[in-house]
Amino acid sequence: MIVERRVWLAQCLCPQRHVIMARIGEADDRDEALRGVIDPLLQGIVNLLADDMIGCWCAICGATKDTWRVELSPTAFATIDEGLLLMQELQDEEC
Repeated sequence: MIVERRVWLAQCLCPQRHVIMARIGEADDRDEALRGVIDPLLQGIVNLLADDMIGCWCAICGATKDTWRVELSPTAFATIDEGLLLMQELQDEEC
């Protein structure tokens, strides 16, 4: 089996798909991404809620935290640096 490293994007979303918080990380497969990207994202949300740094509702639509869900997807990028390079190029074009 050939393993192809990818950058994975995890997003905590309200039902209207407003992003509460997101995290990226490199992983060889979905299981590694669950541990290395989703787990830290969920822990970050728990910590921010506990420290009253974010509210337990979507600041845009008011959806409560019990309706939030997490999605995990691989991106087209093999490394974070590769993705950052493209984002910088796109930003430079817009300016």
